[in-house]
Amino acid sequence: MMENKKIKPSRRLDLSQVAKSVLRLFVLCYTTFLAYSREMKKLCILGVLIQMLIFDLQIN
Repeated sequence: MMENKKIKPSRRLDLSQVAKSVLRLFVLCYTTFLAYSREMKKLCILGVLIQMLIFDLQIN
């Protein structure tokens, strides 16, 4: 019984982390698409850098 209780929260955490990473990837793709469609390459580069910074902060 104790082992089952320990496994369930870890699965929920993994699912939330996967959901966050998928959402982050979607936002990154969307921002890059908007930047390229409007020919704003500086915005595209800034979006990528901001996403990388957020990812690094979440890891640490």
